[in-house]
Amino acid sequence: MIFDVVARMRGRMRGALVAGVLLSSACNGFAQTSGCDIQLGGGYGPFDYQDPENKVPTPADPMGRIKRVENVHFRPETEFLQVRNVERLASDIQYTLNIFPNNFRALISLSRLELKLGGRLPPNSNGKSAECRFNYAFDFKPDDPYVLMAYGIHNHLRKQNKEALQAYKQAEALGLDATQFNYNFGLLYFDLGDYDNALLYAKKAYDAGFQLPGLKSKLQSIGKWE
Repeated sequence: MIFDVVARMRGRMRGALVAGVLLSSACNGFAQTSGCDIQLGGGYGPFDYQDPENKVPTPADPMGRIKRVENVHFRPETEFLQVRNVERLASDIQYTLNIFPNNFRALISLSRLELKLGGRLPPNSNGKSAECRFNYAFDFKPDDPYVLMAYGIHNHLRKQNKEALQAYKQAEALGLDATQFNYNFGLLYFDLGDYDNALLYAKKAYDAGFQLPGLKSKLQSIGKWE
């Protein structure tokens, strides 16, 4: 699964962002007025998920801001949608995104939960759909390539491949070159029937040590793996 690639390797995905072409909310092709009632952190946050300062322990946050939130509201069982109470699950993910609007892992989890529930989140989400959350994330941090990667995954899971391709290309323009990104980009190119580019991005991922064999197997099945 596309999400499993990101989730299983999440610890290696956070690195310094490469400054490249900076996108603004007016020009990135995705960001719009969020269009939903986002209630932020009640006086705590919002904070930039990619800011390393949010990992640093302080007297106010002895574990750091990210761990303070994730240790309670975004534990592995929440990220991987293993909590049976879907209202509690949605509430914890939404709270995490109130504090860190560009938490790409939480965005992916919310996207998957929405898809799992047939395209509609529980009533306690109060209209804050995955698309709404992505729009807000783009407004909050329009130059975050990880949000663009997450949006690519969001669209690819829904077979909206044109939108996924646009998101991945813009993430790449911002310098994103993580192995997980290249793997997912390769999966998208495969689904688009662009096997040369699928092979190109597969090679990037596997040459960097990526382990999951799915994309390689797909390419082997059509005689494209070299």
